[in-house]
This record gives sequence, structure tokens and C-alpha cells, in this order.
Amino acid sequence: MKKRAFTLLEVMISISILSLIFVYLYSSIDSLKRSNSFYEKKNEVIKFQEKILKVLYSDLILSNKKIDLLEDGSKDYSILRIDKTKNSLYNIKETTVIWFVSKEEDTLIRVESKKDINLPIKYDDIPYIYLDKIFSNCKAFKLYKSNDKDKLLLYLKKENSKELIFEFNLL
Repeated sequence: MKKRAFTLLEVMISISILSLIFVYLYSSIDSLKRSNSFYEKKNEVIKFQEKILKVLYSDLILSNKKIDLLEDGSKDYSILRIDKTKNSLYNIKETTVIWFVSKEEDTLIRVESKKDINLPIKYDDIPYIYLDKIFSNCKAFKLYKSNDKDKLLLYLKKENSKELIFEFNLL
């Protein structure tokens, strides 16, 4: 009986084919990891934007419609003052909310107070306020009211990210 064995050439061909399959699988897995990373970052940005819009929209829609838009002397920033809104992150019955951009690291800040407050915040008002840092490196926070006062346009830009433009109906 003659024993049949693999020749060196057959072994080399099978190793070459197997290595090509491994290279293809590695590149596929690497491409999948990169796309997962890309979409994960996009998802984080969208979640972040939704959180900001949800809080701001709730502040506006649950207010008594007394909304003041003030300028802080900069062309890129507005100050939004909402008088007597029912949207509170700290379980305050009716609260005054101010959205503004601080000069320190261009930080977008939401101030909530039990008292009727204005900027600049007085030392006596500190026990009655709650500050929420929304994000740093804010390049633009601009609000525009329509002529008929029932719509508000938000333009928001964070450093190294796409701008956010959103329209609120204040009916």
C-alpha cells in the first residue's frame, strides 16, 4: 500500500490562501471598528443636543410667555431670561431661568432661581440660585424672536462641532 501525503507545494498554497482570508477578515473587522467609533461619536453629539433642546424647550413652553432676549455686548451671544417657568430641575414651583455664556472658557450656563433675579447676580441672591454648566467652548449662543413674537430661533455652535439651528414655537 502506498501512503498518500501532502506535498510541500500543496501546504504552501493552503497557507497562502488562509493568510489571504485572515488579511481580508482583519481589514473587515478594522473597518467595522472605525465605523462603530464614528457612529458612537455621532450618537453622543445627537444625545447631547437633544438634552439641551429638551431643557430649553421645556423652559420656554412651560413659561408664562414672559421671555426677554438681552444682548451681552457680543455679536455671538445672547442672554435669555425666562420669568416664571414651571420647568424646574430642582423642584421649584415657579422659577426664573437665565441662559447665558460666561466669559470663563466660553461656558454656556443655565441659572435657576426661586427669586426673581437678573444678571449680574447679586451676592444676596446666591442662596436662592442653582447653576448648571451646560458645556464649555461655546462659540455662539444666539436667539432671535420673530416679528409676531410666537417663534424663537436658536443658533448654537460648540467648538469643533457642527452648529445647531432650531426653531421653537411659543404658542
